[in-house]
Amino acid sequence: MNFLLADIERVFPETDLLRSELLLDENRILRLEEIDKHLWVAAVETDRLYEVEVKITPRKVTAASCDCAAFREKGVCEHLGAVLLRLRRQLTDKSLQQAPPPKQKTGKLTIATILEQVEQQELLDFLKAYARHNRHFTIAIKARFASEVDAGSDGEKYAELLDSAISDARRPDRTFTRRGIQKIEKVLANLHQRLDELLAKQWYAEAFELAQRMVEKVTPVLRKTEHGELIQPHLTHLFKLLKRLLDLPLPPDLADRAWEYCLEESKKLVYRNTTIDKYFFSLLLQMANNESRFTILLAYFDELLDRYYWEKRDLSHLILAKLDLLDKAGRLDDIDQLLHSHSLDAADILYFALAKGRQEKNYRRVKQIALQALKRFDDPHKRLDMEKVLLEVAVAENNTSDIIRWASRVFLDSADKRYLEQAKSAAGSTWPQVRLSILQEICDWPESARKQAALAHCYADAQQLDLLLDLLRRNRSLVLLQEFDHLLLPGYAAEVKLMYKEWLHLYLKDHLGRKTSRNIRQLIEHVIAIGGTEIANMLVEEFTKAYPERHTLIEELYSLSQPE
Repeated sequence: MNFLLADIERVFPETDLLRSELLLDENRILRLEEIDKHLWVAAVETDRLYEVEVKITPRKVTAASCDCAAFREKGVCEHLGAVLLRLRRQLTDKSLQQAPPPKQKTGKLTIATILEQVEQQELLDFLKAYARHNRHFTIAIKARFASEVDAGSDGEKYAELLDSAISDARRPDRTFTRRGIQKIEKVLANLHQRLDELLAKQWYAEAFELAQRMVEKVTPVLRKTEHGELIQPHLTHLFKLLKRLLDLPLPPDLADRAWEYCLEESKKLVYRNTTIDKYFFSLLLQMANNESRFTILLAYFDELLDRYYWEKRDLSHLILAKLDLLDKAGRLDDIDQLLHSHSLDAADILYFALAKGRQEKNYRRVKQIALQALKRFDDPHKRLDMEKVLLEVAVAENNTSDIIRWASRVFLDSADKRYLEQAKSAAGSTWPQVRLSILQEICDWPESARKQAALAHCYADAQQLDLLLDLLRRNRSLVLLQEFDHLLLPGYAAEVKLMYKEWLHLYLKDHLGRKTSRNIRQLIEHVIAIGGTEIANMLVEEFTKAYPERHTLIEELYSLSQPE
């Protein structure tokens, strides 16, 4: 079916047309609404209620249906005729209402004034000439008005637009330079804007068509350029929009079409080679909302696992997708089996497995996985993560020896005193021996900031203040001095005073500016707060005399004496 709305009288038989006009006059059309862009649904009452669907472009009827016997026999009927007559009248009235009222001339040369007064043909000629010389403007016009043109489906028009843009940006050897990718990026920005407009207008079918074409046309470009990072964010954002679209109340036909499309499209090699397949898996998981789809998707993931294995591909995102699917269906035994087979092959799978075990309070499994991971990981940050997990398990199981072991280990690897205190609390009367063991290990380390911080915490805990003072003198760290000065001040005030005086003078010689001056003021405020007012006064006097030309420093020091 393909004819102009203006030609209804030519297409319909006279008898059907007369009945259609009668139905229209008798107000037998009970409902007429646009459920998607250019897709109209109506209810017509005669001997019973008939459902009529009409697909149009702005001027053409491209598809129609009615559930009456006459339509099944002839392809037209009085119900369809009545709906088309009503629709033509409604669209004509709407276009007349949208015509802008004439405005009074303002005398100013504005765009609005020009558009109101210029001859339409002259304006069209100018736009054509401008578009010929401005590629970006041409693409913007095509992206905005492609769906209004009576030529092919929306998907075909968007595909043609993308093909044109990609062809224009491609080099003779079929690769893309950075400049070529930037051209494509501008087109994608226009199409993303169009996609947002379609979603806002609830034209979901066209939005899905556009998103399809963008995925299909742009993904292969990633393999032909060294600058794929410029368009990767557009693809990521595109799949986020698709997830948003699939959360909306879509017509059943469109929802089914989206499921079938993602299932088939994700099988293509180009998506595996660019790791875009993981975005399709996320969409399929979102749509697997019944037993039938769960079964289909589970079989599909198993098939892909075999294929990816033989193709020597990274299995992690596929295994995570299968874990999510099994979790969604509550298949806990299958999750255990999958984790046992794959949990340590990739860090993201490992962290997922640990999160699941902690959520289920299955501490035996969590402990087993974390211990095995410690044997495999060389990365210090990942090892620290596993040690913290094992400490969490020890606390949950109230296992004192494990708490001491893993709290001590985490302290050694992080120099965070909270874990030293946790180990001390668990050790009780055995703490001196535990602390000695920790100290012995620290002393074997090569020199580093972590070693100095860990030693300082151990000396402070043991109240070995002479060793702590000696460590600070050798280390010359203002950070450590600030942390431990309150312990030294009662018995070593002169030494603390001298360290601050010498080290801050060195700091001021090596650093300039407002930030440095502010740091000095904050440090002196800290000294006052711990009871070192005499030291603070000495420092203010020293710096005022030594650096009178440093105005920001004098200003910050002056603020110390002002009331809040």
